[in-house]
Order: sequence, then C-alpha cells, then structure tokens
Amino acid sequence: MYKLLIADDESMERKALEDIIKNNFNEITTIEQAANGKRAVELAETMQPDIIIMDIKMPIMNGIDAGKEIIKMLPDCKIIMLTGFTYFSYAKESITIGAVEFLVKPASDEVIIQTIQSTLHSVKILEEKKNQQRINELKAKRAEEYLESEAVSAITFSNVDEDTILEHFQGLGIQFSYGTGVITSFNTFGNVEIKAKHIIHLWKEQIKVISEDIRICACERSSNLYMLILSNDLKQEEEYKRILKTVVQTVQDEMQIKLKLAVGPQVNQVSKIYMSFQAAKTAMKGEETVNFYKYYKQNLKQMLLRHDIETQLCDYLSSRKYNEAMLMFNQAVDTILEENMEPIGRIYGIIIVLSRYFKSKIQIDNTYELYSKLSDCEDKQKINNYVLEFMENLIDSLIASEIMVNNEWIENLVKYIEANYMNNITLEDMAERIGFSTYYFSKLFKHTFNENFIEYLTRIRIERAKQLLLDPSISVKQVCYAVGYSEPNYFTRVFKRIVGISPSIYQKNAI
Repeated sequence: MYKLLIADDESMERKALEDIIKNNFNEITTIEQAANGKRAVELAETMQPDIIIMDIKMPIMNGIDAGKEIIKMLPDCKIIMLTGFTYFSYAKESITIGAVEFLVKPASDEVIIQTIQSTLHSVKILEEKKNQQRINELKAKRAEEYLESEAVSAITFSNVDEDTILEHFQGLGIQFSYGTGVITSFNTFGNVEIKAKHIIHLWKEQIKVISEDIRICACERSSNLYMLILSNDLKQEEEYKRILKTVVQTVQDEMQIKLKLAVGPQVNQVSKIYMSFQAAKTAMKGEETVNFYKYYKQNLKQMLLRHDIETQLCDYLSSRKYNEAMLMFNQAVDTILEENMEPIGRIYGIIIVLSRYFKSKIQIDNTYELYSKLSDCEDKQKINNYVLEFMENLIDSLIASEIMVNNEWIENLVKYIEANYMNNITLEDMAERIGFSTYYFSKLFKHTFNENFIEYLTRIRIERAKQLLLDPSISVKQVCYAVGYSEPNYFTRVFKRIVGISPSIYQKNAI
C-alpha cells in the first residue's frame, strides 16, 4: 500500500531500520535502500515513496541537498531526518526543506516506531484529502457536463431566448465571443450514451492540444452529438477545417468508428447560435467527412445581383419555411456587408420588397424609420442587428396572423406535456409531433403561451415538484428524478430561482 525509502551510508543502520519497519508496519509494502543522497534522489524519482528516512550526513550528496531535490519532484513526500548529536544543528535547515520529523541517532525501537506511525498518519490524512478532492472534482466535472448539455439542448432543440442562453453561460463561467454549431453523427454499437461521452471527452482533449482558446459544450441525441464550439476570436474557415479534420481523424482512429461533421457558420451573437445549428443541419446533407454550411456563396452573390433573393425569401416565408428564410436572409446580409455591395441601399431594397409583399396580411412597422437607423449607422454589427430584428418581427407577425381558429393542437400538446414532463422531451419533439418546423413552432409556442418551451416545461416540473415535496417521506433527490431532472444540484438551483427558496427548505416549511 505504502512505499518507504531508507537513505543512510551505514548498511547496518539501513538493515536495522528495514527490519523494524517490516516487523511493525504491514501497510508499508515496498522498502528500498540508498547509500548516499544522489542514489536516494534517483530511487525517489522511480519508486515515488510516501515516506523517506534520510540521514543528513552522507557522501556524494548530503541529506539536506537530496531532500531539496526530492521535494521539488514529490512535494507530498514525507521526510524523516536522521541526525547524530554532532550534526543536530542541521535540524534547523531540515525544517526549511519540509522535513516532518527528526530521529537522533541512536534512537530506540520505540521512538522509531512512534515516529513512523506519526508520519504514516500524516500520509493517510493527506491521502484522504486527495481522495475527497478527486471526488469533489469528479462531481464538479459531472455537474459542468450536465449544465453544458442542458445549455446546448436548450439552444438547439428549444430555440430559447438570449437571456436564457446567457444565464446558462453565466452558470458555466462562459464569456461569449464566437460560437459555432457543429453536428457530429457516429455509428457505434453498445451503450450510445457512454460512447457519446467518450467521444466528447476525446474531442475536448484533442482540442486542448491544438488550440487553447477553444471550448466545447455538447449534448447527445439519437446518435448525434450537438457541439457548440466556443472561441475567443474569429477562426478562418481553412483554420477551422484543419482543426476539425485533425480531431476527427484522431477520434476515429482511437475509437474505430466513422464520424461525419456538419459545421454551421461562426457567429458573434448569442441570438444567432440557434441559426448556426440550423445551418449545420442543412450541411449534414454533404458527402464529406467535414461539411461546412455555405449558402452557395457565389450563387448567393449572383442572386443578389439579379435581385432573385427577394423572390426566394418571399417564397420561403409564404410556405412557412421560416428556418430557411432566416438562414438565407442572414447569409445574404453577411454577403452584402462583406462584399460592400452598397449595403444600406441593397439591404433596404430587400426589406421594402418583403414589406410590400406581406402588407396585405400583416401590419408592417414604419420601414422609413429603419432606413434612418441604417443610414446613421456605420457599425456593421449594429446594421446586422437592426435588419435581423426586422426579419424576426416579420416572421413573428406572420405566425401571429396564422394562428388557426381550430386550436385542437394546443389541447393535445398540453395533455402530452403534462403526461410526459418527466421525460427528456424537447421543443423539436413537439414540433415534429404536430408537423411544424422547429423554428415556426418555437415562435408559435411563444405567441400562444406567452413563454418559451423551456420556461413552460420548467414551470410544469417545478409545480409538480412542489406537490411531491409535501410528502415528508420523499427525499429531494427522489423528487428531482421524478420530475425529469438527472442532476440534483441543477434541480435545486432551478427550484430556488423560481420558488425563491431551496427544495429542502420548502419541504421543511410545508410539513
């Protein structure tokens, strides 16, 4: 269990110490000997002892110098210094290198045993602290992975608002600069969840080696990994290709599986992360190992020059293909700004066409006011924000005008959520169940319930949790699992944010 090194230039002294240790300490299973300080340093490096009994006065290298070298390598190693009366003045210097005990030659067996017992006790306490630290670190890591998964799931499958995303990021200590939505498909046998966790772990380890400023948050769903790749600066496409291809190859070689990646555009706004993932879904149709989303940039430029983009956007919006419309509009605005295609006039031209086309269906805000904002603005990011806000408002208005008189779907949806809130259901599941696109359904849901899907589901879960907590025989952990959460700490945080107090206090007050 424990390893001990005896360093002394007197062979009889080493033998006597070894016999005492063997006869009295069964838990010390490895004992090595060194006749000088230099050899003690060499052995310490290879065997990594828990305890060293070190004579101060030795040839070649004395115990003080050897101790200094060893403590540099093994800061947790406990050193017991041996010294004769003549060299007791060295004891003071021994303290500075971290010696924990002293034995003055000749020491009785009882004193030697007592000193080793005391030192061994210190080793055990340190070991317990390290074990507890490892447990705490493991718990913290699992909690972080769970929060990362929740964040990506909320963005990808529920299209939550910017405030909710920022709340997730704050909990993870993320300062958002740039983000890219990446979808990875993998074919594997056995436990998919375990395999997915291993793949994510490998991704994170490999990314660290290649680029220190990249962080990955991921969740698994239906043998796909949805990864949000965060970075401090803008990555050029060729650099991203190099990084991703290198990681893919390493993961494939180690796990003997085939991966396929779809990569959305890198965005610098939290509100656009969802669109990056949607773009990645489109890119999944590609045949390459790593497929980057491109709205056929050259074709898009030609469409802009021919003014075909307006017709395509109107077609998408009329047929409720809001996701495609947002992707195309977003890419078109980026292209106009990048290519400097008289940006204000060209962007405003698209807006005028859309406004006129849908004027008979919905109330359109004053576009001249928007034109004034654009004309007075030189910041491309602000221009982007203004026009995307227009498109989002346009889609919101179209959805609001289309809410059907027959709201049977609402009743069916509410019943389904109330019956399945404890399961891992997402807005994407609901949209697919009803037959709407995720983007359309997320907007429709907000219009109908005046809150997004995550807020609605969370409210249902917490209300049910409050009911269960009235029973004193049910623990908080049991309630957590019963209402659909797999991480008790996260459940407690959500409960406290909504109710104002922790679930344990709520239960105590209710009894």
